[in-house]
Amino acid sequence: MKNTGHKNRGTKGSRKKKSTGLAATEAAAIRNKYLRAYGETPSPVETSIPGDKDETLEESTLTEKPKGDSVNMSQLQALEMPELNKMAKKLEIPNYGSLQKNELIFQILQRNAEKTGMLYTEGVLEILPEGFGFLRSESFNYLPCPEDVYVSPSQIRRFDLQTGDIISGEIRRPKDRERFFALVK
Repeated sequence: MKNTGHKNRGTKGSRKKKSTGLAATEAAAIRNKYLRAYGETPSPVETSIPGDKDETLEESTLTEKPKGDSVNMSQLQALEMPELNKMAKKLEIPNYGSLQKNELIFQILQRNAEKTGMLYTEGVLEILPEGFGFLRSESFNYLPCPEDVYVSPSQIRRFDLQTGDIISGEIRRPKDRERFFALVK
């Protein structure tokens, strides 16, 4: 047999995907891959992975819409400062007048998470060489900013995500030593 230089293609040690009943999500990932191949814009892929360790997904969460008094980070980024100041006053954020726009958005998201626990965003995925990614915002010309949302390597692998995919989903606020919001669903 001739060695063509391709490692693990159909040979011992090649990785196979597990069948986990993710038909809808896998179909969306395949559809996005197809669209990218033909130069079209992929549709948003909603994920529902709580973290790297617990990777359970129910198909009902794929069609889940924001409920109640949820806040969408993308919508906040599009607002002007006077509108953000009104929201901050309503949420009783101290010293909101002296905060910069990105700090004010962060405070509004934090306060809303304390009250309702629901935060949503949409962005374009950029995968870094380290394997994890961030959702970048159009309001910052897709450049790194403090409001970027972290996407874990397991989510990227599981849904075969690639740089340029449009992702929308539920996010959680940063934990103790974290700097960024993280994609949950």
